[in-house]
Amino acid sequence: MILSASGWRKVFAASGDEQDKNPEITDTDRSIAVIAADVFFDYISKVSGQEAPVIALGIDARPTGPALADAMIHALVKKGAILQYSAVTSAPEIMAYAKKLDGFIYISASHNPVGHNGIKFGTNDGGVLSGTENAKLVEDFLARLKDDAGVAEAVKKLIHALLPSFRQYIRLKTVLSTMHFLPTKPLQTKQLQALKIKNIRQISLECWIQPLQKNLLV
Repeated sequence: MILSASGWRKVFAASGDEQDKNPEITDTDRSIAVIAADVFFDYISKVSGQEAPVIALGIDARPTGPALADAMIHALVKKGAILQYSAVTSAPEIMAYAKKLDGFIYISASHNPVGHNGIKFGTNDGGVLSGTENAKLVEDFLARLKDDAGVAEAVKKLIHALLPSFRQYIRLKTVLSTMHFLPTKPLQTKQLQALKIKNIRQISLECWIQPLQKNLLV
């Protein structure tokens, strides 16, 4: 896996074929996405000084984007992030939008073949992290990946903790801005209660959140 400031990327297609258009990813790659999200949350929380940082998350049109976003959304919600999920959008749009927030995650592998995908990180300065700042994330990420058994157990505990709130597919509707599905404000507590959603702080997204039970629980 390449861990550069321009993006952490690899072939995420489950087959390992860089030309594969199948949207499925492996359990190992879901774990990578979860831990990457966990690392970024800790970083952005520290640099922004926010216990619940507001993070934009978007994807490009690659087939594996939704699966990676799904895993990262679960991890970030568990950590306490306030999410602005844009679904398919462009890099310039999400970087511009994140100037009003604390940071962003953009799932894309730029010009690489369709089976590849990647993760770009940034704060609210209009671009991806610098080489120096990215190195901090890489160091933390690699340290957390050293113990395979520990990684597997951490992910399993995460999913068990989330299951009570994600037993069914939930559609959360927001008022969307003209910026290609970018939400203008979080759902309010009253709206969440009306949808019978519990244990979720404030989330703004227009997507189906899927439980990871199928692929990560034994």
